[in-house]
Amino acid sequence: MKLLYKKFSLKFIIYLLISTLLVHPFTAPGQHSRDYHKIDSIQNLLIKSKPDSNRVRLLKLVENAHNAGDRKREAESWIAYGDALLNANNTGAFEHDAETAFTNALNIYREIKDQKDDIDITLRLGRFYKSIHKLNKAEELFLADIKKSEAFGSYNLPVIYRWLAVTNRYSGNYNRALEYALHAIKAMEDSKDSTRADVYYGELAEVYQALDKPEESAIWYKKCIEKRELMTGYPAFYLYRTYGLFISQLIKCGAQKEAMASIKNLQKRRPPHALTESGALFQCLAYCYDADNVYDSTEKYFLKSVETYNKAEKEPILAYEIVELSYYEMAAFYVRHQQYKKARPYLEMLMSKPPSVYISKMADVQLMLFKIDSASGNYLAAIKHVQQYKTLTDSIFNEKKSRQIEELQIKYKTEKKDQEIKLLVKKDQLQQANLKQANIIRNWITASSVLLVLLLGVGYNRYRFKQKTNKKLEEQQIAINQKNISLQYLVNEKEWLMKEIHHRVKNNFHIVMGLLGTQSGYLKNEEAIAAIKESQQRIHAMSLIHQKLYQSENLSAIDMPDYIHELVDYLQGSFDKSASIRFHFQIDRIKLALSHVIPIGLILNEAITNAFKYAFPNKKQGNIYISFTRTTNNRMVLSVMDDGAGLPPGFNSNRQSSMGLNLMKGLSDDIDGNFTIENNNGTIVAVSFIYNPDLPNDFAPSATDQNFSV
Repeated sequence: MKLLYKKFSLKFIIYLLISTLLVHPFTAPGQHSRDYHKIDSIQNLLIKSKPDSNRVRLLKLVENAHNAGDRKREAESWIAYGDALLNANNTGAFEHDAETAFTNALNIYREIKDQKDDIDITLRLGRFYKSIHKLNKAEELFLADIKKSEAFGSYNLPVIYRWLAVTNRYSGNYNRALEYALHAIKAMEDSKDSTRADVYYGELAEVYQALDKPEESAIWYKKCIEKRELMTGYPAFYLYRTYGLFISQLIKCGAQKEAMASIKNLQKRRPPHALTESGALFQCLAYCYDADNVYDSTEKYFLKSVETYNKAEKEPILAYEIVELSYYEMAAFYVRHQQYKKARPYLEMLMSKPPSVYISKMADVQLMLFKIDSASGNYLAAIKHVQQYKTLTDSIFNEKKSRQIEELQIKYKTEKKDQEIKLLVKKDQLQQANLKQANIIRNWITASSVLLVLLLGVGYNRYRFKQKTNKKLEEQQIAINQKNISLQYLVNEKEWLMKEIHHRVKNNFHIVMGLLGTQSGYLKNEEAIAAIKESQQRIHAMSLIHQKLYQSENLSAIDMPDYIHELVDYLQGSFDKSASIRFHFQIDRIKLALSHVIPIGLILNEAITNAFKYAFPNKKQGNIYISFTRTTNNRMVLSVMDDGAGLPPGFNSNRQSSMGLNLMKGLSDDIDGNFTIENNNGTIVAVSFIYNPDLPNDFAPSATDQNFSV
């Protein structure tokens, strides 16, 4: 942006020099040189130290251009004046005057019907509104600029579409952001000019990132990086930032090793020199260590990133949005590890200023504040934060927007395939034309022979018959393809609806947990509080299942190793003495349908909870062994074993009666399983059952569903 300002400042000086020659043609020798230095001096004073006293002098220069009758030069003088205002130290104080200057230039270009400069200044004014967070005004100007561009040979069309995508991404309208980002790439391809393809690829990648589609986002970030690596003199800081965004999506896709290798390779090829580059490198390293659950290294590099960006805040290349994102990531890291006191200052810094990050990040900030206030017992504030979180997320994602996003992706892919088909058709038509010409030449050569003519006639008839047959087959194939597209659309719509159902169920479970937590704050009976806490843990075990389902591409089964690890992590955080208890896992790569995973999750929840509560009453340390394996004949065995105090003497599971024990027995019966609990240097809870993955139906009513509906 500053380079742009310098460019226009230089143009302003040149035009002013011309103005001096036109208005005062009989100036004494050497006077023009003195005027040049005078203009430069006025601009420098406005920018550096005396903006108010020199604004009048700059406006006088604009007036000279007006009096000379040169409207184009007057418009460019207004632009230079607006640029000088925006370069002033106290930019906010001159926002209104800069807006007026750019608007005056726009009106002049319209009066003199200069379409090209009209398009440029409209784009410039829209970017100005976007920079001061007037997103509606910015979008209005960009949309008007689209029409102007299309009427002027699509001049600057990809750039305008890209800014429309940016504006809608910041305002949370991701369906429109995706549409405009795809339009930008199509307009770039139509223009045959891929000079700034990296910008358009990067914007589409950011939209997919905001939509939580890491695979698509990683693809476009990779294309963006490939372009930027080839650009001579491209700033290393921006390259590090792009790599940071790229590896964050790789990590979401499960490619942690590739992410670490990428940033290490970049560090080796282009070591950081400036503070901003070092800050971006520290962020990338923090992402990688966070993916590997290395707490100390992750915290160290996140803190170094924030500290380095704060030191580099005066570097012109550093936007405040990047600093805000470093605060957001620092807070998110601490919240994930329940370090709420450390997280709160960063969230308060984010809330203290107008947000420059897009709306989904602010929704996450509200959710983190909800968790912090809930943990500290400030339930009224927590409820307000969760309400604001729901309002923001509902404004971003709803049924209509999600459907539009899916339709846009399908439309874009369809258009790409249509283009390929058109190229193939043209190639086929050329081949057919060449073939027809060859047939004509051959017919003329063989016209003297009656026998050959007859043979050619027979061959031609057979050829025509084949053409008709092929045409019928092509028509049938087109009909089949259309049906397949319709069926695929219905399948995609069903998958989306199922994800939405699981998402809503998960949200409802979280609301119930929040209500139970709020209710427990009003209870004084320890048994009642403990019962509510156990209920929250059971609900979380079920909520985690639905969360896994709507985050996964497979809507019918849950990956048990990931689920068990996350459930154990949650339960560890729920008990004071969890830090002294070590967990040992032996879990096969098993996927269970919803009809089995809910009972297994609840049984596992009850067994681990009982171990925390009763297994280690007098021991400072203990071990819990969790095993979930597949044996022969599709038999699954889940066991939870501890090395604690064991069952009391004379314990008989058939005679004992408790809610937890009855719940585990009932859940085992629901999946036709065999439940046992016994002593063996501790307590062993085991469930074995037969599971055939071809038989379960997640939506068929079962005994488990009936139990939970009571």
